[in-house]
Amino acid sequence: MPQMDNRSIKHNIYKLRRDKGMSQEEVANLMDISLTSYRKIEKGETNLISERISQLAGALGITEQELLWGYNPNSSQQQMQAEIQRLRQALEEKTEQIELLKKALLDKEEIIRLYRTLCCPSDNQL
Repeated sequence: MPQMDNRSIKHNIYKLRRDKGMSQEEVANLMDISLTSYRKIEKGETNLISERISQLAGALGITEQELLWGYNPNSSQQQMQAEIQRLRQALEEKTEQIELLKKALLDKEEIIRLYRTLCCPSDNQL
């Protein structure tokens, strides 16, 4: 069983709410609590007690286990494979973005080097 701590639970709450396309206000209304109280839950500033966990899971339309662990342990293998594929694709996209940023940084450094060579040839001798 995965280890539970406030940081992982608040991440799960945020991710599951966003995955469902719900606003903080919508979830707060479904839980019958103030928006400020909900925001404290999502930020991890409020320790969740079993009643709130149950309410929050109900508002999001998920099980308590899914809320606490970040996934539904009863998911089918097909659902899990689909989630793994989605995560792999997200990782690949992030990796591509990182490579583009590295290239842009190298290009910028090359432009600066060329500029200094053309404009300030004496600086290159230092």
